[in-house]
Amino acid sequence: MFRRIPFYFAVALLALAPLGCQKKGAGPQAGAGQRMQMPPAPVTVAKAAVQAVPQELQAIGTVQPYSTVDIKSMVAGQLIGVGFQEGQTVRKGQVLFRIDPRPFQVALQQAEANLQKDQATAKDANVQLARYTKLSAAGVVSRQQYDQVESTAGSANAQLAADKAAIANAKVQLGYCTIVAPITGRTGNLQVHAGNLVKANDVAMVTIDQIRPIFVSFSVPEDRLDEINHARARGRLIVQAHPTGANKSEKGVLNFLNNTVDPNTGTIQLKAVFPNQDGLLWPGQFVNTSTILSVNPSAVVVPNQAVQNGQNGKYVYVVSAANKAEMRPVTTGSSLNGLTEIVSGLQAGETVITDGQLRVIPGASVSIRPSQPASGAGASAGALRSPHAADRQAS
Repeated sequence: MFRRIPFYFAVALLALAPLGCQKKGAGPQAGAGQRMQMPPAPVTVAKAAVQAVPQELQAIGTVQPYSTVDIKSMVAGQLIGVGFQEGQTVRKGQVLFRIDPRPFQVALQQAEANLQKDQATAKDANVQLARYTKLSAAGVVSRQQYDQVESTAGSANAQLAADKAAIANAKVQLGYCTIVAPITGRTGNLQVHAGNLVKANDVAMVTIDQIRPIFVSFSVPEDRLDEINHARARGRLIVQAHPTGANKSEKGVLNFLNNTVDPNTGTIQLKAVFPNQDGLLWPGQFVNTSTILSVNPSAVVVPNQAVQNGQNGKYVYVVSAANKAEMRPVTTGSSLNGLTEIVSGLQAGETVITDGQLRVIPGASVSIRPSQPASGAGASAGALRSPHAADRQAS
C-alpha cells in the first residue's frame, strides 16, 4: 500500500534540514534589535509661566440668618386677623397679627373711670386739708384732727397716681393686641390661624429670619490661625460663598473669629457677613467658601494635568532642548482655574508634558504634538484668575 522512499532521497532531506532551522532562527535575532530602537513618545507640552496667584483658604460653610425672632403674643385673647402669608417677606413695623381688643378697651375705660372718681375724692380731701391747716394754725382744732385730714388727703393723692399707672398699663395691654414685625425678614410656617385663642408668652406664632444681610459660618484648621490673624491685621478679608449648583457666588467680609479652638475637631469657627441682595444665600444652605489671605505676584504655574502623583510625591515631566523627558519632583501650592502653583522644583519657562505621560520613560526621546486650543481652562497659564480679580479691577 505504501511506496518506499528511495534511500538517496531521504539522505538529501536530512542534509537540507539544518539549513531550514538556521533560517528560522534568524528572525528573533533581528526582532530583538528592532525593539532596542523605540520611536519617540508623542506628547503635548506647555510652558511654565509666572502668574499672580492668590493664597486661598477654602472650607465648607453653613448659611445662617443674620437674626432670628420668634413672634409671641404678650396678651391672651382671640386671634382675629393675620396680616401676611407664611413664607412672605415682611417689613419692620408691618402688622402681623391682631388680637380681639375689646376686653382691653373695656379695661382701659374702667381705669379711666376710676381716675375720674378718685380725682373728685382727692379734690375734696385737699380742700379739707387746706381748711384744717388754717384752723390748726389758729389753735381751733386739735393736732389729732389735723393729722387725720392730712392722712386722708395723702391717701387720695396716692390713689390718683395708682389710677394713672393703671391707665398706662391698660393702654400697653391694648397696644399688645396689634403685633408688628420687629425686623425685616422672611416668615416661616404660620403656627396659629385666625379664630384661635392665644396665650401670653406661649408658643411662637411665627418665626422671622433676617436674610439681608446674612451670615455664613465655617471652620478652618487651627494651624491657619496665625496666618488669618496676620491677614486681618493688613485689612478686611474678602470671602466668596458659592452655593452648590449655582453659576455665581456672593462676596462678603469676614467679621467674626471665635475666641476658642474646638478641642474635639482642632478647628476654629469664622463668620462672614454677606449683603445677599439677590437672595442667593438661604439659611441652612451648605456653600463652598474661599478666603484670600494673600497674593503671590510671581508664582510659577503649570496646567493641572502636568502634575502627576507618584510613590514619592508629586512630579512633572520636563522636556529638555534635545527633546528628552526628565522626571522632576515638585512641591505644589494653590490650584485654581485649571492651573497649579509650583512652589519648588520647576523654573518659569521650562517645558512640561501635559498629555501622553503614560508612554514616557525618563531619559527617553519625545515627539511634541500640537496642543488643542479647546482642551480646557488649563491649556494656557494665562487663564489663571482669582474669583476676586474682577472685583479688584472694578474697585
